[in-house]
Amino acid sequence: MQNVHPWSNPTTMSTIADMHRRVSKLDLPREAPQIIKDTKASIVKTQQEQMYLGVNSKGVKIFPGDRHGGAVYAPLTVYIKTHERTPAQPVDRITLRDTGAFYKGIRVSHVTRDKFTLDSTDRKTQELEDRYGERIFGLDADSRRQYIDQDFFPELKAYIEATAKLKMK
Repeated sequence: MQNVHPWSNPTTMSTIADMHRRVSKLDLPREAPQIIKDTKASIVKTQQEQMYLGVNSKGVKIFPGDRHGGAVYAPLTVYIKTHERTPAQPVDRITLRDTGAFYKGIRVSHVTRDKFTLDSTDRKTQELEDRYGERIFGLDADSRRQYIDQDFFPELKAYIEATAKLKMK
C-alpha cells in the first residue's frame, strides 16, 4: 500500500487553494469597526440596561459613598422616585436614570479597530462622572459577552460567510 500525502492530490490542492483564496478576501480590521458602528443601537441599549442594574464598567455597584448616612438616596429623592415617577423607579441602587434625558443621550462616540467609547450628550454627564466616576460608561464583562454573543458575532459570522463563502456553526 502506497502512502499518498493529501497535499499531493490535485483535487485536495485546488480545494485548499480555493479556501485560501476565499479566506484571504476577509478584512477583519476594517470590518470589525463597521460592525460596531452598525450595532451601535444594541451597544447603547446594553449600556442602559447595565446602568439600570446599578453596575459600572468594572461590574461594581455604582454607589455614592456615605453621602446620605449609608442610604443610596436622600429621603426626598426616594419619595420622588417612588411617588412622582411613572413608572416608579428603584431606590435600592443608583440607576443614573431620573428623567431619562441622560439615557437618551448615551451614544457610541468613538470606534477603533478594537474598542469603542461610550458617553452621553446630556448636560448632566460631567456632573454624573464627577460624582460616580468615569467608569459609569463602558460595558462590564457580562454586558460585553451579551453584546458579542447576541449582536457582534452574528454580524461577523454573516460577513465571513458572505465574503469567504464559508458556512459557520
